[in-house]
Amino acid sequence: MKMVRCLTHAAVVLACCGLLLPQAALSAGPGDRGVHDIALTPSGSLAGMLVNPNGQPLDGAVVSVRRGETEVARAVSNKQGAFEVAGMKSGVYDIAVGQQVASVRAWSSNIAPPGAREQAVIVVGDASRGQFASGLDFITLVTVASAVGAVTLSAITLAKVNDVEDKVDEIRDLVSP
Repeated sequence: MKMVRCLTHAAVVLACCGLLLPQAALSAGPGDRGVHDIALTPSGSLAGMLVNPNGQPLDGAVVSVRRGETEVARAVSNKQGAFEVAGMKSGVYDIAVGQQVASVRAWSSNIAPPGAREQAVIVVGDASRGQFASGLDFITLVTVASAVGAVTLSAITLAKVNDVEDKVDEIRDLVSP
């Protein structure tokens, strides 16, 4: 009976941990920051657009394209927020604008997957106002924490009720002939 109770408690704790972990942490591999597929132009250029959190284009922003730690190209956005980097090859690149970095998987236009976009759209600035890094706002975090606490307490209470019922059954077996 004690082994079943321990297993029940362990299962409840693991379920609670699963509720608290952000889904991105469960699905992302090491170093995976949400890489997007981008089709290079037929001439081998990487096209993109920079916008602020309100969707307005960013003019004159310096764009650095890196492969690992090495900068392979640099560009400046125009009045429409557009930038283009020529001479690119297929591969994974980091596009940095200031301290913000977005990862893209560039494909030659003839081998790009159907879901590949024609240009990278990068939102520059803090678009997560009032949220924690995990993407949960305060109210959602409190609600999830309360629900996890309630489930944990319910499981513990149920285990104790089952123990009491087992004791009652033992007493009933001793008393009845």
